[in-house]
Amino acid sequence: MQIVSPGIRVELNDIHSVIISQISSGLSLFNISLTDEDIEPDLFSALLTAIVLARSQSNPEFDCRQHMILKIDDMTSTICYGTYLAGIIISKKNIDDIILLRLQRFIDYFESEFGLILNNWQGDRTFFDHEWASQQLLDFLTAKKQKLEYSIHPKALQLAFNAKQIRMIQLIRRFALGNLFNLEDICAQIAKELDIPLELVVNIFSELEQNGIIQSQKNN
Repeated sequence: MQIVSPGIRVELNDIHSVIISQISSGLSLFNISLTDEDIEPDLFSALLTAIVLARSQSNPEFDCRQHMILKIDDMTSTICYGTYLAGIIISKKNIDDIILLRLQRFIDYFESEFGLILNNWQGDRTFFDHEWASQQLLDFLTAKKQKLEYSIHPKALQLAFNAKQIRMIQLIRRFALGNLFNLEDICAQIAKELDIPLELVVNIFSELEQNGIIQSQKNN
């Protein structure tokens, strides 16, 4: 499967499965498979949770909220974290950073919709419509449905905490056409301009959003 977004070409052919799981329990909420090969999402999710727990106990400075890449047998597992959820992409090789960005946005979206349930979830999957949730996830990954349009605060420079954020604000204003901009396009352009990994740009954008410097404009 090949996805085309403005100025971006992304391959999903190498993705085997995507699992959404609860961080605290390691249980999967739902998953989608892009191949005919089945996996056991709960076992896979629990294994990755155990690996993260072991790393955090052995390294006090370990931050599980960052993207992680783990090699298990002949497959690559790439993990994005939210507050309650982890998104796990199982693939044949390293995936495109754009897909990571889309998965991260899905996690943010799903947590904003079901945060209260997720905070106290005890493993009852009937709380979630698996078919609907899986379709939402696929739509985000294929850029069919994303809340990616953002605006920048008029006093963005005054709100910035450091030179890194100031530089990013300047680049947003340089590349954005007007006050509104598409998050995915702007991140890709800035990563190319600075010749740095897209994940680093996404992390800075997350800081900007947390500080109220950029804000999501919900499009339905």
